[in-house]
Amino acid sequence: MLTVTQDPVIMITNTTSRKPEFLDAEGSEEEPESTRDILLDLRKDVKVSKNTLEKLTLDVNLISKSLDTQRKRMDTLEKKVDSSLSKQDAEIVHLRNDLIQQKCAANSRNAIISGVKLNQGASNDEILKAIDPVISATSIASTQIEKADALPWSGGFAVKVIFRDSASCGTLLRNSFKLKGSNYHVRPDLSPEQRAVKAHLIEFDGSGQKFFESDGTKAVRAKKEWIPAPRVKKTMVTPGSSQTT
Repeated sequence: MLTVTQDPVIMITNTTSRKPEFLDAEGSEEEPESTRDILLDLRKDVKVSKNTLEKLTLDVNLISKSLDTQRKRMDTLEKKVDSSLSKQDAEIVHLRNDLIQQKCAANSRNAIISGVKLNQGASNDEILKAIDPVISATSIASTQIEKADALPWSGGFAVKVIFRDSASCGTLLRNSFKLKGSNYHVRPDLSPEQRAVKAHLIEFDGSGQKFFESDGTKAVRAKKEWIPAPRVKKTMVTPGSSQTT
């Protein structure tokens, strides 16, 4: 009998070649030396960039604070300059108006009385008689009158009174409140320049304490010479009651 012997089959597997792996001492994969150096350099660059950015931020903050300080100093300086200019403007206005006062000093003895009844061509005696109620009511002696002239006034006539001194004229103006309720009105005899200044006197508030004067170009706080005289209050006492007018 013929016996057939079967040879064992040997299977050959073709394995794909692999790149060698680098393992560290514990068997984990290890990066190539060049890659690790690059990463280390990158970390250093990032750290340096971060420090640089922080320094730049600090510098910017310091510059910003410095600019704020400089801006505040400039604002303070500007306010000082404006204040100085305002004071100079005020002094100029005061000086101009003081010169007007000196120039028109003679007018301080003059007053205008309106509301009188006069005819065209009235004599001096008629003029003095027409203003006598005003002179008497304001407690002025007629002997203090140096001259009285009739002036055309609002379709009628007024009287320009020249006193012997400015004190008498001042008394007339201060006591003019006694003419309240009558047709008579008293005002100072002002030059056109003085009237222009008076026109710029503005009462700042209801208390009557703040006024302004002007030379026609600028308005500044008024000096006492240009502030209107305060109103005089007259107290009348009746039995059982008191009343102020």
